Order: sequence, then C-alpha cells, then structure tokens
Amino acid sequence: MKKIIIIFLISISSISIYAQDFKHEIGLRSGYPFGLSYKYYSTDESAMEFILSYRQRGFQLTALFETYKPIDFSYSDNFYY
Repeated sequence: MKKIIIIFLISISSISIYAQDFKHEIGLRSGYPFGLSYKYYSTDESAMEFILSYRQRGFQLTALFETYKPIDFSYSDNFYY
C-alpha cells in the first residue's frame, strides 16, 4: 500500500510541474449567473477573458482585459496584483 501511495504522489508531482504552461483556458461557471468562461493569455503579463452567462431569461457576454504585475516581496515572487 505504501508503494502505491508513493508512486501516486510522485506521478502527481511530476504532472504538476508542467501544469502552468498554457495559453488558453476554458471553464464552467456555477452559481448565479452560470455559464462558460474562456481566457487567453496574450503575454505573461496580460490576458483576455470572455464570459458567456445565462441570467434573467437572456444571455450576457462579458469581456475583460487583465494585467498581472508582481508585488515586491523579499520572500516570494508568487504574489500578483
């Protein structure tokens, strides 16, 4: 049983190393309103997101332009605003 758990953990950790190498995302939005979302990363610092949702007996399309800039912390480079 220990070997199976160790092999499972090693395989998940090796997969997650490459998990952030992508340009496109698609997802489902739950709650109210619900719908679909699509995000395209044009550069490492910017992305465009499109949200198609159903609300009040009609469809709604939302377009967002997002920029990412690192926050200067001495202990980590993983914070963005």
